[in-house]
Amino acid sequence: MVRNVCAITVAMLAVAFGPPALAQAGEFSIGAGIGTTNIQGARTVEPGVPFLAGQRLDQSDTAFELFGSYRVNRFVSIELGYQDFGNATKTFALNPDVVFIRTPSDTQTVDITALSVGGVLEYPVTDAFSVFASGGLARHDIDVRWAASVIPELLPQDISNHDISAYYGAGMRYRVSQPWALRLSWRGSSPNAGGEEFDLSTFAVAVEYRF
Repeated sequence: MVRNVCAITVAMLAVAFGPPALAQAGEFSIGAGIGTTNIQGARTVEPGVPFLAGQRLDQSDTAFELFGSYRVNRFVSIELGYQDFGNATKTFALNPDVVFIRTPSDTQTVDITALSVGGVLEYPVTDAFSVFASGGLARHDIDVRWAASVIPELLPQDISNHDISAYYGAGMRYRVSQPWALRLSWRGSSPNAGGEEFDLSTFAVAVEYRF
């Protein structure tokens, strides 16, 4: 993952300092988007703990984003953003052979937001349509909470953690009319909370205004 982000960054720098005839510096844009994020826990429940083995967080929720960018030249932009990846909730079944209860279940809720800074490498296919790749760093705020149905003492601890990790993405942009554009994007990242890693995969559609 980090290797891919480094490769994208090198390509951006190469284009940014390329032929001056391609430069269109000084353009700003702002935008907002909505989509869906799939949040997966990297760890699968193992035998020997209160939960039934083989379970893993894998849920989706509505995501929102706000962003602003500065165009370095025709191909490269620097982008700042805020992302709300939504709320993932998973009910884990407890192992009745371990805890001796009839209807065992406990719920994990994960909330993740992020502030990010990175680069966008864009290639214009036509005057109105372009494709892009993106990458950078994001500060993820991660809250993991547990709710017990019967025995709170058996639950893992709640976590409230900050993590800085790489993100990467790709998408396409279509200029509807000057200065409005629509963009469709995918973004991935793997933040860590208290030793537990979460894989985020977000698809979003956004409206962008350039000035």
